[in-house]
Amino acid sequence: MVFPVDHRAGANRGLETQPTLADPVRVFCLDRFPVAGIAENRESRCRLTHGRLTPMVAKARWVMVAAIAFSTLLTLLGQPESFWRDPATAIRGDGLSIHATTNHTFEFFLGHGAPLFLVANLLYMATALFVVSRLPRTLALIAIVTAIFAHGYGATNWLVVRFHFGLGGGITTCAILLGVLLSFAVLPTSTQPRAVINAWRWLMVAMLFVDATNTLLGQPASYWRNPVTVHEGNALSHFLLSHGWIYYLGYDLVEAAGKLVLVAILPVPAAFVCVFAFTFGNFIGASNWFFYVWRLGWGAVVAHALVLSTLMVLLAFRDSKAKQFR
Repeated sequence: MVFPVDHRAGANRGLETQPTLADPVRVFCLDRFPVAGIAENRESRCRLTHGRLTPMVAKARWVMVAAIAFSTLLTLLGQPESFWRDPATAIRGDGLSIHATTNHTFEFFLGHGAPLFLVANLLYMATALFVVSRLPRTLALIAIVTAIFAHGYGATNWLVVRFHFGLGGGITTCAILLGVLLSFAVLPTSTQPRAVINAWRWLMVAMLFVDATNTLLGQPASYWRNPVTVHEGNALSHFLLSHGWIYYLGYDLVEAAGKLVLVAILPVPAAFVCVFAFTFGNFIGASNWFFYVWRLGWGAVVAHALVLSTLMVLLAFRDSKAKQFR
């Protein structure tokens, strides 16, 4: 029996009798909230939480759209002058022609001009909005965060390669922008926002060492005999690695400790942006090895984003913690 009801008392108080299994949503909700006086009030709210669209998903999906739109805008702004006369000369975020076989991507729409490219991306955004609005809450959040990371990587490529922001400038710009936007979706819908930060801070550290592991694995064979042959784009990491991998690893340990302390002492809004930005930055660093050095293509970047997003959502927003979020 899902929800015991005293029919005699119920009749006297005007309460409804016990629901049947023919209405599984209502049965589930009443089971979650067994106090008769609040069950009915909670039912409509429970339909949102365990149905299709919660306030967090409703807000976060627009951050996903913003990430797609930003990447689309940078794609058009980053095209050479010849593109506007001959779309076949379009380039990708990594600076290569859309026809390049290295890390080949599907760029049919961009190769046929800006109007078709814009229409295709508007349809893509509309489809993404519809899909995440219909998915269960956990799957919707995983899809949204995956899209944010993947399109954030694309936008960062344009800022670093085409607009010459540099690694530090490009990554920091995207990380802070997306972190701030996401904070407006997560923090207002959480009754325990510090719990989200506490969950994500360990993923932040994990991503730091994923990036460090890829960096060490990506070094040429000569590096282990002569560290000055280091292959690394970040200036500080290059300097440390050129003096030996132990210095680089030691710095990463200090950096991890410093980030943990920082997100623990900052006010919640700033801590949220920082924990996301640090995680995003190391996601970009680790993904660059997949994309630029090992030439595994966009598939590897998206798979990396999916794994990270799944962990972020399950740690902070899984159903057992649903009561913390509206």
